[in-house]
Amino acid sequence: MAIALITVLLLADVALGFAGWYGGFRVAYGLGEIRFPVSTGLFAAFLSVFAHCMSMFYFIGTGKVIREAVQDRGLAPGYAGEARAFKTRYFPIASLTIAATMAAPILGGALDAGRVVRDVHLWVAVAALVLNLAASAVAVKGIWGNLGLIARVEAECRSRP
Repeated sequence: MAIALITVLLLADVALGFAGWYGGFRVAYGLGEIRFPVSTGLFAAFLSVFAHCMSMFYFIGTGKVIREAVQDRGLAPGYAGEARAFKTRYFPIASLTIAATMAAPILGGALDAGRVVRDVHLWVAVAALVLNLAASAVAVKGIWGNLGLIARVEAECRSRP
């Protein structure tokens, strides 16, 4: 599960980068068709929001399992605190990333309808891309740390009767 999440997070970052490059440079300079960045941007935004939501559920689920193991097996409460710390580091940036990533295609549609200027969509899309890269880095670091924590909890549970 963890490797799949990391893979989807990185694929979403690549897809957002591609959609931004194509829409920001190819279409802006008249070298590409407008429909292509719309479809790639929507797909990349969907993939990104999906990846970050699933990562949030991963931290919630593994945190609950660790908390239950601490309570049921009498393990050190530091394990639950460590799991909570991973979640606490990731949730704020993930929430902001999801909001910016959803705003970018919405503003892209408003741009297509002539309701906003191109720079508004451009800067929100750039912010969404930067936030996605930062959130993915935090998520990957947290997922790897969480895997180590789970291994330590499992090892201690096995060593107890």
